[in-house]
Amino acid sequence: MTKRAAISLPDQLYSRMERDRKSRRVPRSRWVQEAVREYLARRDEARDVEAYFEAYRRFPETGEEFRAFEQAAIEDLKKGGPP
Repeated sequence: MTKRAAISLPDQLYSRMERDRKSRRVPRSRWVQEAVREYLARRDEARDVEAYFEAYRRFPETGEEFRAFEQAAIEDLKKGGPP
């Protein structure tokens, strides 16, 4: 199912959109769909990254955990890196 939406854009933004979509030979509605999809994906990613760092701030790794990770990395490098 699809929905129609009437939007207003400043002249400069509209002109940039038109130049880009014409150079790519993309219909206007597809261009807007791609732009919204990309915008939302970036917002989701930023939210996920922030949640990751917030969890890390709340539960930072201990010195022991860090040393174990460091040792595992050293061993991995000695073997020639990841498979």
